Amino acid sequence: MMHMTWAKYTCGRLESRYSYSNMIVYNNFPWPEAPSDKQKTAVEYAAEQVLEARKLFPKSCLADLYDPNSMPVELLKAHQALDKAVDLCYRPQPFATEAKRIEFLFELYEKYTASLFVEEKPKKSKIKDQKSKKIQPLPRRKVGEGNPFSTPEGTWIDGKADEFWEFEVAKNNEWLASLPEDEREKEIAAQKHLARKINS
Repeated sequence: MMHMTWAKYTCGRLESRYSYSNMIVYNNFPWPEAPSDKQKTAVEYAAEQVLEARKLFPKSCLADLYDPNSMPVELLKAHQALDKAVDLCYRPQPFATEAKRIEFLFELYEKYTASLFVEEKPKKSKIKDQKSKKIQPLPRRKVGEGNPFSTPEGTWIDGKADEFWEFEVAKNNEWLASLPEDEREKEIAAQKHLARKINS
């Protein structure tokens, strides 16, 4: 009864027939939390009694045995005893209606899966973190310092002028980026003024 109720509410449908999925229906079925050994034994015994009841009707197929209009009384009682034994593994109180039964199962399912859907805390923005940290300006460097295309005197190696200035521009931009905003703006303005003066 317990699993059939679960299947009724979680199975898909093919016309009026159930479409039983092991991934959706069986794998998600909420089994009892912690049945005792006594309860497990009671379920095993009740299940064996169902099989014994079937043996009383060797000439009947399963379709005949489980026809709602002609189900043998012995088999019906055996199933009722099995249902009761299974219900007691979930809780001592009987389920008054099917609605109460499925409500209990969904609550148990929610309990089992609660830890799988923990809301993640939003990650802090890297940009905000960088702004909150005090940026240490890089030390001012001399032209040609550390430049692989520079001579000891700080000029470019013959034939490597383009590479020399590409390196210098990159290092200058890196240094500017490390400055506080107000200082960076002043330095950029000074460099532009110097460039205009040189080119005039």
